[in-house]
Amino acid sequence: MKLSAWVWPIVGLAVAIAALSFAFFKEYQPKMQSARNWVAYGDALQTEANKIDRAAKRRQAAIDEVKRIGSEWQTVVETKTPPGNLDDGGISLAVNRWTLTVHAPIFANRLQSQVNRQVKRGGVTVITGPKISEPPMDANAILSDYFNYPAIKFPVVIYEMGPVTVRGTMNQIRENIRGWAAMDNYLATTDGLTISGTSPNLTATYNLVVVGYIRGSEVAPVVPEGNIGVPVQSGAQPAAGAGGGGAVPSGGAAPAPAGGAGAAPGGAGGARQRPGLSSVSG
Repeated sequence: MKLSAWVWPIVGLAVAIAALSFAFFKEYQPKMQSARNWVAYGDALQTEANKIDRAAKRRQAAIDEVKRIGSEWQTVVETKTPPGNLDDGGISLAVNRWTLTVHAPIFANRLQSQVNRQVKRGGVTVITGPKISEPPMDANAILSDYFNYPAIKFPVVIYEMGPVTVRGTMNQIRENIRGWAAMDNYLATTDGLTISGTSPNLTATYNLVVVGYIRGSEVAPVVPEGNIGVPVQSGAQPAAGAGGGGAVPSGGAAPAPAGGAGAAPGGAGGARQRPGLSSVSG
């Protein structure tokens, strides 16, 4: 039987198609898919690398922000916190708590004197002056009740002194209000300003809050209640009932306790009196 002339070309074409199909499905297509997979994997790695880079930038930005805030806070510490010991006009919370009940009224009295000077800024006449609240005499409650520790994570005194009333010209009142922002060693804020009267005799009333962040890294532990005297640091006079006098530690502006010699806290005699605090007026 004689084959047609087209048979061999068709057979050749079929063989070629079979060979190409084998090469495509066996070699080309898997390798191309593998190549696409590697490209996708590379893209994924690049994406993760970009994330790491952005995370590093965010971390560095956070570090820089912490440093900036720390630098700003250090400025506040240098100018808006009271000194860390009584001799320099501040207070230390590391002393024995009975001693602290002696030091705290002196600290408050000195602050009262500073507030009395501050409220006269601008040359105004003081009608109703601010008054610093008196610290408690309970040795184990003084930190929580007066220095707000540990309710707040760091010791701080907060004096909400309510309305202050002064009289003067508009310029005097303006200078008086602005002066609180420049108060040494404390953060003082005012709000609720109202002004009445006829210029130049104007009357201004505003609310005043004074905040003091207490320096130091140590706080004295609680002390036992009972028949125990008041320790006195060197350079200080005995507190009332601790030996004759009744004077507060030297350098303080507070008057001596009234009522003569009393017993130290927890003693058998009368209660120890606190130095008096008085606000300025007139």
